[in-house]
Amino acid sequence: MEIAGQLINRKTAVETTHPFTRLQGRNFVMSFASSSTILDAADTILVTPVDRFFRKFSKGLAILLLGLLSQTSEAAEKVLLKATPQEGSCLTVRMAVETEGELRLNADGKKVRQTPVEVKANFLFDEKITSQGAGKVDSVRYYREADAKIKLGENAFEAQLGDNQALIGVAARVDGVTLFCPHGPLTRDQLELLDVQGGSTVLAALLPEEEKEVKEEWEVGVAALVPLLRLDAIVKSNVTAQLIEVKDGAAVVSVNGPVSGMIDGIATEITLKGKLSVDLEKETVAWLVLSINETRSIGHAQPGFETKTLVRMATLAAKTPPELTVDVLDKLVLTPTASGQLLKFTSPSGKFRLQHERQWRMMTEAANVTIFRMVDKGDLVAQLDVAALPPLEAGRQLSLEEFTASTQRTIGPSFQQIVEASQAETESGLRVLRVTAVGMVDKLPIQWICCHFSDADGRRASYAFTLEASLSDRFGGADQTLINSLQLLSPQPSVKTARKP
Repeated sequence: MEIAGQLINRKTAVETTHPFTRLQGRNFVMSFASSSTILDAADTILVTPVDRFFRKFSKGLAILLLGLLSQTSEAAEKVLLKATPQEGSCLTVRMAVETEGELRLNADGKKVRQTPVEVKANFLFDEKITSQGAGKVDSVRYYREADAKIKLGENAFEAQLGDNQALIGVAARVDGVTLFCPHGPLTRDQLELLDVQGGSTVLAALLPEEEKEVKEEWEVGVAALVPLLRLDAIVKSNVTAQLIEVKDGAAVVSVNGPVSGMIDGIATEITLKGKLSVDLEKETVAWLVLSINETRSIGHAQPGFETKTLVRMATLAAKTPPELTVDVLDKLVLTPTASGQLLKFTSPSGKFRLQHERQWRMMTEAANVTIFRMVDKGDLVAQLDVAALPPLEAGRQLSLEEFTASTQRTIGPSFQQIVEASQAETESGLRVLRVTAVGMVDKLPIQWICCHFSDADGRRASYAFTLEASLSDRFGGADQTLINSLQLLSPQPSVKTARKP
């Protein structure tokens, strides 16, 4: 749901975030009562002009899915339901995600506005398991296709993954899934394009790792649902799985039930209905068809939504492609370090670029001002206003005293005192003036951190962080990455100094 929200923010005022990830991983109603629906689902994901493998596989999948409608299996044999990712093994994965529904926005905090949204996304990637153990699977993907078509109200957009970001690391844990690019930071749009529900490395947790017979059920636990649905926590769940058929070395399992959970501190209600096929000999999940209906509340930096998503996935064992060989991967950092999880942002005007931690979300971007919000576990911690400033006269620099006085004037009657004022140089060589002030707004203690950036060419930008004084410890050094990563990009011709009369 993130990609759609971000697009709304760019077109309107501070409303939400981009709707694609949660939206693409969210809900497209699927009827299991109609053979044509299931066949269409198989055709859409697999019968594509990508390669013969998927064309050939689609026919068998369609037949198998059609056979599920009868759900009859006379054999009472027990089979071991287990999927074990093998370190060094490689899969080719095809995924398709379709979502439709509506976003819910309340920019003014009062009236909720609803906007229809549709997303159709397709993915084709090779995935190599680099390590696995109890409650964890690490892998690296090389994306050959990753794109989405998004319709938001009357507006249509497309999202794609850049060539430099085709190699993606995946750290799957019982408490969540982290995606990152070893070659450099992703944008928020790119991250949310890829971070879909139902990924290939999290499906094994749906299986009981013990013998079951046809029609036998088991409870699907939190350790499976959190990474599957990309949630932070499960409040309540009644999801069960059932072995419904064993045929030709494959076991078909159904997954159904409601989930109440939290994501970024926001409450969400989900209903699952799906099936997956397990290759009993290879201990791998061969395909997945999953319907996800979700209703999510509105957050401080994200829209609410009510959507229906259909996720379809098929996998086949593959040889390691050149992009995922040991020689290539040994040169890369394949763990999600703090720096490796940073996101990058470039202003629409092209005047500046920065990197930020993932709890910062862009809310509004215009020609000269961009607004970010820092949200931690659902709480709004701080807001950042970034502005590109007009250039100064050639050779002129703003003094710390001037900037301190300007900060006090800007805050106005709410100002109480300056806490700190300093001058430094960023890692990229920018001169930065930093002033921290405190004051009162509607009897609430507020802290401001204001920064002025400039370079030798006269290019300038400013930051203004605003937060409740009581949240200063929680804010910590959340401004440091934003300050040190700022780059002033576009050439701004300096204003010529006027000659004295």
